[in-house]
Formats: sequence, structure tokens, C-alpha cells
Amino acid sequence: MMLAKAFGRGWGHIVAIVGALLFASLAGPLPALAQPSAQPPMVKDFAYDRWTTNEGLPHNSVQNIVQTREGYLWLATWEGLARYNGTRFTTFSRDSNPPLPDNGVTSILSDRQGNLWMGDTRGNLGRRDSAGRWRFWGVRNGLPHATILALAQDSKGRLWIGFMRGGLGMLSPDGRFRRLESPAGGPPLSILGLAIDAQDRLWIGGVDGLVERTPDGRMRRLSKSFDLPAGAVLPFVDQRKQLFLLASGELRQVQGDTARLIYRLPGTNRFSAMTADRWGGLWLGTENLGVLHLARGQSEWITPTQGLPEGRVASVFQDREGSIWVGLNGGLYRLRQALFTNLRQENGLSGNYVRALVESGDRSLWVGSSRGLDHVAPDGRITHIPIVQAGVPGDSSPSVLSLLAQPDGDVWVGTLGDGIFRVHDNRIVARYGKAEGIRDMRIRTLAARRGGGLWAGTRRGVVAIDGQGQVQQPMLPGLPKTMIYAIADTRHGLWIGTISDLTLWPPNGIPRRIDIGKMADASSALALFEDPDQSVMWISTDRGLFRYRYADGQLAHVGRDQGLPVDTVFQMVLDRRGAAWLGSNSGVLRIDYAALMAVADGKRRTIRVDRFDRLDGMASAQGNGASGPTTLLRRDGSIWFATAEGAAAVRPEREAQLRVRTPPPLVIEGVLVDGEPASFADNAGWVSIPAKTRRVSIAYGGLSFLSPQSIRYRTRLVGYENDWIDRGGERIVDYTALPPGRYALHVSASNGGGPWSAQDQVLRFVIEPSFWQRSDFRLALVVLLVGLAGLAYRWRVVNLHRRARHLSLLIEERTADIRRQGEMLMLATEEKDALLAQLANQARTLRRMAHEDALTELPNRRRYEDELAEQLASYAEHGRPWSLAILDIDHFKRINDRHSHAVGDATLRRVAAVMRDSVRDGDLVARLGGEEFALLMPDADAAEARMVCERVRGAIEAARYDACAPGLRVTISIGVATWPGYRSPSAMQAAADAALYRAKENGRNRVMASDTPQSAQLDVVG
Repeated sequence: MMLAKAFGRGWGHIVAIVGALLFASLAGPLPALAQPSAQPPMVKDFAYDRWTTNEGLPHNSVQNIVQTREGYLWLATWEGLARYNGTRFTTFSRDSNPPLPDNGVTSILSDRQGNLWMGDTRGNLGRRDSAGRWRFWGVRNGLPHATILALAQDSKGRLWIGFMRGGLGMLSPDGRFRRLESPAGGPPLSILGLAIDAQDRLWIGGVDGLVERTPDGRMRRLSKSFDLPAGAVLPFVDQRKQLFLLASGELRQVQGDTARLIYRLPGTNRFSAMTADRWGGLWLGTENLGVLHLARGQSEWITPTQGLPEGRVASVFQDREGSIWVGLNGGLYRLRQALFTNLRQENGLSGNYVRALVESGDRSLWVGSSRGLDHVAPDGRITHIPIVQAGVPGDSSPSVLSLLAQPDGDVWVGTLGDGIFRVHDNRIVARYGKAEGIRDMRIRTLAARRGGGLWAGTRRGVVAIDGQGQVQQPMLPGLPKTMIYAIADTRHGLWIGTISDLTLWPPNGIPRRIDIGKMADASSALALFEDPDQSVMWISTDRGLFRYRYADGQLAHVGRDQGLPVDTVFQMVLDRRGAAWLGSNSGVLRIDYAALMAVADGKRRTIRVDRFDRLDGMASAQGNGASGPTTLLRRDGSIWFATAEGAAAVRPEREAQLRVRTPPPLVIEGVLVDGEPASFADNAGWVSIPAKTRRVSIAYGGLSFLSPQSIRYRTRLVGYENDWIDRGGERIVDYTALPPGRYALHVSASNGGGPWSAQDQVLRFVIEPSFWQRSDFRLALVVLLVGLAGLAYRWRVVNLHRRARHLSLLIEERTADIRRQGEMLMLATEEKDALLAQLANQARTLRRMAHEDALTELPNRRRYEDELAEQLASYAEHGRPWSLAILDIDHFKRINDRHSHAVGDATLRRVAAVMRDSVRDGDLVARLGGEEFALLMPDADAAEARMVCERVRGAIEAARYDACAPGLRVTISIGVATWPGYRSPSAMQAAADAALYRAKENGRNRVMASDTPQSAQLDVVG
């Protein structure tokens, strides 16, 4: 992915000072180029990005960079041409259609007609016109088989071509190539660069020096007359047609017959590339030192410390948005102007996770981070202040949570777990821990104390340190004993904000709790800000802002309903232009302070909030809070914010200049017809799409490289839809099943919420009809149909008379058929009713057989198990006891053996009938199998269950069975168990079964209860 960073203020100041002195001593002030319309930005005003093959580059070595008329950025690499649209790279190589002659592209040029020219390592020259069509020239056209390193076009449209060890060539506007001789008939020049000045003179830089070619064709060598050092020379002409020369390690400007020295690199270092920006500054690439920036009479270096990839700088280029692009052997690098600058670890800070910022009296910046404390001097030098952690070996510093700069120049430091430190002259001179009276060592806030000394907020409350450095435990009534986030000692009293409330102790008064939770469900008071006239206090919380007015004690809330885009906000400050700035977890917020007061006063309903994030140069949009100060207004007017990726700084006066959101130029990037690419001529004509096309996909894009992710698009397909459709950030639109016809797709774009494009990008296309959809085919079809209709009419009239004669006969036949069919239908209805009745009886029989024992007509085992589950569920719901009995006919096998199985079946039916008549209403008697039965007794405790079972046993013993077999007597044994008292229904049934066996063992014809203890653990799910 693309890496986005931004520079800080400290890294380059020493280099800048030394470079400026050398610059001034060698050349004095910049010449005419240094007359910009606006003050040139310096490196600290830029953020940087970089790309490698990991982000889509075809090769990390970028030889040249140009921007074509429509806005694309083109890169020459060893693996072909790369076209960049702000979001992705499109590669043109030997694998493309049409293929390039060679992948090793060494030079590119964008001409005034919108063509892109390229040269490669094999001497091939290529031109891509604005319609995307390619034409190539090579050895067959007279070009030498030599690397093309330079291209330039003069006012007559002639293309000049510089070859390495192949001399100079020229391609006329009609496409004919001519090779030119070297000066004085010498060997072919090895050309490194070409430049054309305002007089149409061609300046040729080569391995052996500088050559001038006049418009009349005369050539002369100028290295000696210009007193250039021996060796290679690169010419460069800026926008003002001023000529510069890079001669080894020297930068010179040609003025008349002299080449004035501007800058000289130390030692044997060499310049390798150059561009001039729109503000009059110069950017120079070197072989191994990085990039040199000359502006405002100063010099600045950009090196790998600032994210520049390693390797030789091959090209430097400024695009139309003002960004500086650098092509190196190690990738692509960009500097873009940003509202925010950042001070980070790569600039010299100890750590990136910044928690607190203060400015001391000497205008030094102090930065507290997760890795300790740093001092940033007014000249930008960064010094780490070592803090020894108690009990931790080594030189690691504790995490700094809070800072306080006192008028005497001392800086107080609150840490995470190591107490408080006092810094004097960049040295730790005192430490305050538990031995000195600091009960908790986590110090989240420090505040100046009226009358001298300071307050410190810990995880367990507040402590004070007086002017003599003595720790005191405050004696104010009602002081909190919880985590302290914010303290402010004002003339109106002492404010303390905690993790759960906010309290004000007025002078000589009782504490006043400010109920921020009642109004907006806020809990934590994270920061405090008293406005300059000391009339109100602003409280930053986890539910927006609160304002407390001293005059009447009114508390007002400004949150999401009033326009804040986030819930949690951090420290507030006011800039010199009347705007409030706050940090948050989702960027920096800016609010007009007068409007904010009006909302708090109830005079306005909402506020307008500007939110700034990574698009504006912040290395991270995540601010830090619950420590502090996290927002700092410095004496120079800049505002600093503690973030998760360093300290971010903004100069409010630059915001209006850099936040202009103009619509980006739009291009149509491609057309897909049913997934296959279709040729189109950049809107020059109509794109023809074949008939029966199911899907048309059109890709478009806004060519802005500063913030492509903030571009929004809308489309309107004239001929299909009347209204604009908001596409958000989508860069492709699909249409399916479009009918044949002519269409015009209009695309408009908006950059970061700015205005929409004044002129749409339009793609016109026609979907061809199938043969049967063509107008001539339809006309012929209409004529044919009319003729056929006439013939059909005549035929119809003849047939009507013929059919009339048969009509009466048909009516009589149909009437008779209807009568017969009615009779048959009535018979079929009666048969159907009889069949339905038979099916209903069968269904009832099947349902009964599924739950009923066929022999005894008692419920069977399946019905019993269903009822058992329902009984368990009823207990879980109502908690009423129930009982289960297992019954077994005594000596039933003897009945079968002595009398027959038929007698046994009759006996089972008789016993079943007696049991059914002997149980209570609601009890269930079921046959489990053979001579074994089960009895379920809802709402029956052990005593009632035994009574029911005794009644059943007695009834069976007393019943007569002569109808089954003369003199037959039947008795039954019963085992009973009662729920609750068992782990599961199966355990309960086993207990009843065990009781049944005891009844058998004790003589049969009796009832035995289970002896399972009632305290057993039950497995019941409620």
C-alpha cells in the first residue's frame, strides 16, 4: 500500500543553515528564478508518499516522469511504461496490446499536441496519441541501435532525440527521421540530456560536456567557454525559459555568454536530475546524497531519513497540483503540500505515541511520548532527556503522560508509574515518588497552582507540590479519590475532572458538583479550557463539549445533535483568528468560536465543523486524550496536537490556501462489452457496441493525486435516465440489457466535498440493433403483415358463411355433450366423497395405531414416553410433584402355559379394562409390552400415588376372570416412584422398576415404593 508520511520541523535546520551559508558564499542570492508570486514552501511544508513494486510499480527504477495533457502521470521504468491515475498503475510493456518493442523505457516526453513519446534501450521511438493509438520507429526507419536517453520538441514541432553513443537525431512533423553529424565531424555524441530555450536553441548535454545547436544548424562545444568542470553535463530549461546546467557536482545558470555558479556539492558528488517549481524554487537530484531543495536563499536536503528511497535520483518533476515527484533506483517518491506537518521518530523524537506537549519560556517545545521526554530547541534541534526508571535496568525512559512549563523555566514531567520529575536546563534535578508523598505514581495531568507550585492528578486523587518543592496532601472537602484527568486552578476556583465526574471548589466555598452526566450521559471530564475573558469554562468529555458560565452557573452542551461529528473530544485551544481547535480520535476539529458560543447560548441550533485528517497531512488522525496537554497553542501561532503517530502541527493562516477543493480533470479510462475491452477514441466519436450485448461497463476517473480517495462521482446516461446518480467513490458504472439506441454517459466529479465539475466528461456510444430491430426490416415486416391481413380477411369472410351453416348442428351436439358430462360429473363427485370418507377413517385408524396398543386399546410405549416428557416439562414450569408406577401381572407365564395364549390375551384385555376404571381422571395407563404396564399420575405425591396403586391392585385382585378361563385368579405387583428426587426420568423409571422387583420378591400382589433419597441432585432444565 502507499506509505504516507509528513516532515517535521527539526530534522533539517542544521543542514539548512550550513547549506545556506555555502549557498550564499558561492552564488549570492538566487537570480531571476527567485521572483515567485507566492513565498516558496519549504520541505517542512510538505508531506511525503512513496511507492515500490509492492504498491504496483512494474519496476522500482523510475527513469523519467511526465504528465500528459489529460492529467495522467507516466513513468519510464525497466519493465515498461507505467500510467498512474491516482489509485493504481497501468503498465504498458511487451505483454500489452499492442506490445512495446522493448520493456526498458529510458526516456519519455509529453508534447503540446497531447502525444506521449518514449524511447528505449534498443533505439526504438514510440508515440501514443490522445486516442491511445501507438506508432513506432526503429532501426528500419534509420534510427541507430542505441539507448535513447533524451527527448525534446522545438517550436516547429520537430522532435529531437539524444542517443547514448549514437549522437543526435531529429524526427520531422511528417514522421521522417534524420541523423545529424557531431560538431567538427567528431564521433557520435553520448547524449544525456536535451533542452530548448526561448530562442529555439538546442542545448545538448553529454558525457563529454555541453554542445549548443543554433536554429540555423550550427553546433559548437561550450564547456571550456563556460568554464565547466570536465565530464558530463545535463541542461535544464525552467518555465521562464531560464537555462541551468548540472555539471558534475555544480549547478550553474546561463546568462549571456557566462554560466554563473549557483551551488556546488561537496567532494566528488554529482547532480543527476533537476526541476524548477512554480514558486521559483529548485529541486536537484544527486547520485547518492538525496534531493537538494534551493529556495528563499536557503538549501534543504531530503534523504532516506525523511523517507526517500535509497539509490540514484534519476528524475525530478512537478505536476499540475504542485506536488514534487522523484524517480529513483529504489522507487517513486512524492512531496505534496500539506496543511499539517508532523514531528515523528524519524525526525528525531524518541517515540511516535505522543501524550503531552508544552512550550517553555524560551520558545522550546517539549514532547512527552510513550518512550520518554524530548526537547525541541527553537532552531529545531531535538534532544532526548533521559529519565531513569526506578528499578528498571538500562537506559529506557518511562512513558510520559503529562507536562507543565513553569514561569521559572522549569518543566515538570508526569509519568506512567514513575511519579513526577522536574527538569531544569535540560537535566532531571528532582524526582517525586512514594518516598516524597506521591501515593500513586501514575500522573495523568499537571496544572499550575495559584500562589506557586503545582497540582498533580493521579489514579487515586490529587496531590500538590508547593513553591519550595514539598509534597502536600490537599485538605479540601470532598476531594475525589479516583482517576484524575484534568485540573484547572482559576480565580473562580479549583476545577477537577475525573473519570466519573466534574467538581468546582470556589474560593472559600463549598464544592459544587457539575452534573455533566445528567444532560448528555457524559461520564469523563477529559480536559478543561477557560476562555480568555475568564467568563466561561469549556469541558471536553466523552460526549462532546460542555460550557459552564460563571455568571449564572448555566451548563450548556454541544454534541452530535448540534453538529459535532464525534462523541469524544480532547483539549481545546483558540487560535488568533477566533477559531477553536480540538483533537479527537478521528482527526482534528476546527470550529468558529463565536458560532460555538452562540450554540451554547441557544441562539443557534448547529455549528459547522471542519475536520482534518491524513488527507491534510496528518501522519495519523488518531489524537490522544486523558493526558496532557494534548493540544498546544504556541507563541508563533502554530497549533500542535498529540497523536498516535507523532506531534502534528498546523498553521491556521495556511488553511484557506491549501484546502481549496477544485474538481479534478476527468477521463474515460475504458469500456468493457460483456467483459471484453472495446476500443474507443477518448470521446472523439461514437463507440459502436454490437447487438445483443448484455452488459456495458465504463471506467472513469478523476486525475487528482493529492487525495484521490476523497473524490466523489456522479453519472447520468442520457437516453436512459434523466437524473444524476451519486456513485460515491466508485470508478466504474455497469449497465445491463440496454435497448438498441444512442447514449451519452455524462460523468462529473467533486473533490473533497467541493463543487462539481463545471464541464462533464462525456462518452457517446451506440448499441447496434439486431437485424430484426432495424427500421428497414420492421417496415418490410409491416408491409408483409398488411398483405397477409388482407388475404386473411377474404379467407375469413368465406369461412364465416361456411361455419354458420354448421353452427346450429354444433350447438345441439355440444348441448347433448354437456348434459352427459354433467351426469358423469355428479357420479364422480359421489365416488370422490366416498373415497374421502374412507381415507379419513383410515387416517384416524393409523393415528390411533401409532399411539395405542392394538390388543388392550391402552396407550402404547410411544404415547407413554411423550406423556413422560410433557410431565417433566410441566414440573419445570409449575414445580408440582408427580408419580410413576410400573405394574406387572403375577405368574402371567403360567396362564399362557396352562390355558393358552388366547386366554393370556383375554386376560391382558380384562386387566387393562380394570386398571382403566380404577385410576383417577387425568392418569395415564399404558402397556409397555407383554404383561408390563405403566401408570403416570400427574400432581400425585408419594402418599397419593400409593393410594391410587393400592386401589388398582385391589380392583384387579377382586375382579372376575371366568370369561377368560373358569376359576382363573389374577393379581398384580406394583413399584412406584415420585418426582422430584431423581437425576432423570430414566433414573426414576429404574427406581420404580426396582421397587416392582422387591414387590415380587416379597410375595407378589403388593405395592412397593422406591427408597431413593429425596435430596438427590435433579437434572431438570427450566
